[in-house]
Amino acid sequence: MREDLWGIYVISKREFIANIKSFRSVVMVIILALIMVGAAMGFASLYSSDDEKTGMMYQLVPMDPDGMANDLVVFLYEMGSMEPVADVNISLRIEDMEIPEYAGETDANGQWIAKDLTPAFHWLSVEGEESTSSGPFGQTQEKFTYIYVPHNSTIGYPVLGTLARNLDIRDSGNLKDVAVWVVGPDGVPVDGATVTVGEMTNTTDSNGLTTFFKVPKGLHNVTAIDGTLMGFTMVNVTHDRTETDLFAFALAGPDAVLRLVAAIAIGLVGPIYAIVLCFDSVFRERISGSIDYLLCRPMGRRAVLMGKFTGILAALMVPISFVALLGVGVVTWVSEQSPTTELVVGFLVYTVFLIAFFVLLQMIFSTVAKTTGTAILSGIGIWIFFFMLFDLLILIVLTVMNLEDEAAVIFMNRANFLNPIGIYSMAIGQLGNEDPILGVPDWAPSVALISLTIILLIAAMEIFRRRVTE
Repeated sequence: MREDLWGIYVISKREFIANIKSFRSVVMVIILALIMVGAAMGFASLYSSDDEKTGMMYQLVPMDPDGMANDLVVFLYEMGSMEPVADVNISLRIEDMEIPEYAGETDANGQWIAKDLTPAFHWLSVEGEESTSSGPFGQTQEKFTYIYVPHNSTIGYPVLGTLARNLDIRDSGNLKDVAVWVVGPDGVPVDGATVTVGEMTNTTDSNGLTTFFKVPKGLHNVTAIDGTLMGFTMVNVTHDRTETDLFAFALAGPDAVLRLVAAIAIGLVGPIYAIVLCFDSVFRERISGSIDYLLCRPMGRRAVLMGKFTGILAALMVPISFVALLGVGVVTWVSEQSPTTELVVGFLVYTVFLIAFFVLLQMIFSTVAKTTGTAILSGIGIWIFFFMLFDLLILIVLTVMNLEDEAAVIFMNRANFLNPIGIYSMAIGQLGNEDPILGVPDWAPSVALISLTIILLIAAMEIFRRRVTE
């Protein structure tokens, strides 16, 4: 036992030094760093684009505090995150008049209140919004919303201003969600109002906003109650298809950005790095005869394989961990917010197991292959299948089985347990995320990733013990 432990240490040290300073390792580290830093800067800039006021939407909430229907609240928010946008200039001008009748900017709640408007047709403009059409000389035209402000006497007692919209808040590709805004008679958002949409009930937050997900299709009554005040409206949930944004969840914060960067940089380059570094780890020693020198030492063959595995894995994880932490630093720098400690630590730990899986897989190929070309092509072929072809195969199965919406998502999540890269992505996605993965227990991805690596390690040691001297 002591000889095995000493042998593992000696071989690990030898493999670590030989591999970490190799030319192929330097090249792969540079490639990984470029992709990691580039992805981190790109996606983190999406989250930190508040100053550019991109991706904004606004809703208009009519008020009637005095029995005259001529008051209006404009609520400005970010698409996807639903966060309010403050300090944006808004103006209202009567049709055919160039000078704005009313102007101001959104407050900390993303709202601007306009009272006692002149009864007429008005143009509402929001700073930073531009239309997709061009003027007669190619210039970009400002975008306006055409609204009508009445002045008819309505209700002689105060009510809650209530507005409901059928949206695709989760960017799921379907109009199944509903957002409801509630303001008081003075235009101030109501915190804690009870809102009911059909048979679903929720309470508003400090912005007077509440959201409902996966609302059944059809026309629904919407009521808002706060003390003795009540508001009423209706919303039609259509379930129509929408265009999804693949990177919309990057706007959710630095944690979401880091998860996306991990999936792209580590899922793409990490396995290739492992394959390139150790595709000839056993075959090279067999050809040169140095494997006989190792086997002559007073230790078991499994210990030889363990020593080579730990040395190569360490030579991979030292630069990968450095590049990963560099990516975390870039995300923190660009977004001015740092990912949670739980996510950063979990990211590094799960990356160790993903890289270990591909190291072991490639060592098996290097043990059984007759040429180095066969070994590396086998590893690249497995990576192509897991990273590219697996998802295509799942889509084909979904089409054949005619699965859609939640059933399709559950099937894809469960099928990903056949793919180590998919398991890694799910494990990273669970860190610091309160939303469960559909159809998958919280503990399953991490247990599956660790178990898969251990099983492959046992298989690699057994194959090495049987085939290395053939």
